[in-house]
Amino acid sequence: MGGKSGNIYVYSIKRQEMISVSDISKSFNTAAEDEESDSVMILTLVLRGNQVFAINGDQNMFVYQIKTKDSEVRKLSLDWSVCLYLDEIIDAKFVNKNTHAILCSNSETMKLIEIATGKTEIYPGHSDIIISLDVFSKETGSGFILSGAKDNEVRLWKYDFSLKPY
Repeated sequence: MGGKSGNIYVYSIKRQEMISVSDISKSFNTAAEDEESDSVMILTLVLRGNQVFAINGDQNMFVYQIKTKDSEVRKLSLDWSVCLYLDEIIDAKFVNKNTHAILCSNSETMKLIEIATGKTEIYPGHSDIIISLDVFSKETGSGFILSGAKDNEVRLWKYDFSLKPY
């Protein structure tokens, strides 16, 4: 079950209790004045792949793996996500030898997109719209991303593609 709060609730009919809560709002814009972006608009269970697909009000799709124990759902863990709509792209830079792009698009989040697949990681952190990005890359697949936003903050983000397969 999903809804306005940005949570996905998993209930056990057998035990008649809530088993798991996954807060997808931690993965995207959580501005209090924008309740619709936090809302789970579409929630679909895919039994064959043992996955749950959720789409929020910002039109980001999140794919969760269902973790079970004794044939009961115990946890949902984020597998991957895709940004379905980007609004107005304000700034974009290539990262990791041009295999990925980092961009900001009229929101408080940055989106890291794998060019070949479209898979997206969404990075919250600012409290207002991000208006500039810069990238400092090393040959090793690591480096830094600098983001500046209307919240009067500059944030430094470290990345290392050698530690985590995308």
